[in-house]
Amino acid sequence: MALTEICGLNTKVKVAGNWEAPHDIHVKLAGTWTKVKRGYSKVSGTWEQTYNRLRTIQFTKAGTPVTTGPWRVYAAASVVEGYGLYTDIDLATYFDTDDKYWDCTVTVDSDVAIIASTVSTFAFQTGASYGGTLKLVNAGKILGRGAVGGIGGSVTTASPATYSGDYVGTYTGTYTGTYTRFYAGVNYGDYSGDYSGDYTGTYTGTYTGHEAPAGTAGSTGGTAIKLFSDITVTNTGTIAGGGGGGGAGGSWNNEDAPLSTSAGGGGGGGGGAPYGVGGAGGVASATGSTVNGAAGATAGLLTAGAGGQGGDVGSFDAGDGATGGAHGAAGVAGANGDSSATDSSAGTAGGAAGVQYDLNGFTVS
Repeated sequence: MALTEICGLNTKVKVAGNWEAPHDIHVKLAGTWTKVKRGYSKVSGTWEQTYNRLRTIQFTKAGTPVTTGPWRVYAAASVVEGYGLYTDIDLATYFDTDDKYWDCTVTVDSDVAIIASTVSTFAFQTGASYGGTLKLVNAGKILGRGAVGGIGGSVTTASPATYSGDYVGTYTGTYTGTYTRFYAGVNYGDYSGDYSGDYTGTYTGTYTGHEAPAGTAGSTGGTAIKLFSDITVTNTGTIAGGGGGGGAGGSWNNEDAPLSTSAGGGGGGGGGAPYGVGGAGGVASATGSTVNGAAGATAGLLTAGAGGQGGDVGSFDAGDGATGGAHGAAGVAGANGDSSATDSSAGTAGGAAGVQYDLNGFTVS
């Protein structure tokens, strides 16, 4: 026969002469035995909780796994930068329907990091349909995915290069025939006859042979936690969205001589932490000297990626890509291309940081 008593603030049952903590307590309500979620006793005139049948999950770096019963422990499959690493935790795969009848608690140890695999997924999802309460006790890091850095500004070439407009200047040389549009001794319009010599003066028109458009901005970091249920959070660690991608550097293009240009591509933006990929460097296309921009660096678990160097030729400098954001921080804007060149583009903006929670209509307390 089992006897039940209150031992301090714990409910215990005497089984074969030994006091033991019960797994489940039932009471008969309207003829039906019903599981008890919480029990209370009056102590010195105050009702105190003496029984709470929890389901608890603990994410550890290297604990001894316990995957059955009410108290479960999980060990990380890998360790990165001193943290046991988990990816895309969804509590729907850890708590079943029976578990959710009870109060459920999830603990994350201080040497554990939970991250999202992409910016469109989540590091941690609550699952739905809890009959009791859901509580998260986090001492580690729960991080949205870091964003991709911007792509450096490139220099494009029209084929063939063209001018439109009129040339006004002094003709020196011998020309026989007719012409309509030309620049610095080279005819770009309809003509007939033979030409030799050169022109000096000013060309008024638009050159559409080589252009230096801007690159792309850094992208936005991912979300850390998505709710499908209300949750109570005790956080002594870090819960943060992924860092924004670094902005890209601007490019430049310079007309060194008629139909001869040099160019430099902008540097790619660095990736946001954690693990955002660096943006590609800009590609420089010209008839003369060219240097492509370098790609931005991919971020680590906790450290954002650096921006890539812009393509420099002689006295002309392309903009360097900027550093991505640390977790919870925006990426930095990229540097401008050289404004002293014939054409150049501005650096692009860094991406915004991701957010801590996608509330999805639920509450965090």
